[in-house]
Amino acid sequence: MSSYSAFSIPLIGGCLQSFTIYTSGSGTYTVPGGISHILVECLGAGGGAGGATATTSVQFACGAGGNGGAYCRKFITTSNGATFSYGVGAGGTAGTSSADGAGGGNTTFSTLTANGGAGGAHGVATAISTGFYTGVNSSNAATASGGDINVSGGIGTVGINSTLGLVGSSGGGSFYGNIVLGFYYPNGSGASTNAGVAGGTNQGNGASGGVNYLTEASGQSGAAGGAGIIIIWQYS
Repeated sequence: MSSYSAFSIPLIGGCLQSFTIYTSGSGTYTVPGGISHILVECLGAGGGAGGATATTSVQFACGAGGNGGAYCRKFITTSNGATFSYGVGAGGTAGTSSADGAGGGNTTFSTLTANGGAGGAHGVATAISTGFYTGVNSSNAATASGGDINVSGGIGTVGINSTLGLVGSSGGGSFYGNIVLGFYYPNGSGASTNAGVAGGTNQGNGASGGVNYLTEASGQSGAAGGAGIIIIWQYS
C-alpha cells in the first residue's frame, strides 16, 4: 500500500486530499480523517499465456495470449473511520510448453468487482502447410460490476501461420495498458523460438504466448499476466 499527500483539485465542493494504491493482497481499507468522499478504481488481473510444444523442421507452435482484466470505477459518499474490504487479483501464471496459462485473479472493493482475464491455451506442434493457428484463447472478455462505470478487458489473440511467416499471439490490453505484442518470424528466417512476454508493469494486461517455429527440440513457456490494482482517490 502507498499513500500520497494532498494536492487541491475542486470536486463537488471538496478537494482531493490524497490517494491510496493497492497492488497486491487483501484486507480492510479505513477512510482517513477529514475525508467525506472517495473515488475507487478497480482493475482485474491479466491472464497468463499458453506455452508452445517442441517442433520439427516442418512445424510451428504458438500459445494463445491471455485476456486483459476488467475495470470499474465508483464515487462513494462516506465518513471518517468507515471501513471497506478489498482484494487485489494476482496475475495469471504462465503456461509451460504443454500447459495453458492460468486466469488472472479478480479485484474487489466492497460491492465492486473487476474480474480477471482468462488464460490462453498452449499451442501444439502443427504442420506449417496448414496455414492455421495453434492455441485457443477465450473469446469471453472479463467483465466488471458494481461501478458507476464498468469496462470489459481486452481479448488476447492466437498465433497465426501464413505465407508471410509466423505471427505470435498478443496479450489482451486493459484500461491501464496497451496490448502486449507477440513475436513475428518472416518466412525464410529459419528456426526461431521465444518464451512469451509478460503483462509486466502494465497492470491488468494479458501476456503473449510462447513460440516455436521450425526445428525446436525444446518447448517454450508462455508468460504471466499483469497484476490487478486498486486506486482510491480521497476527497474532503
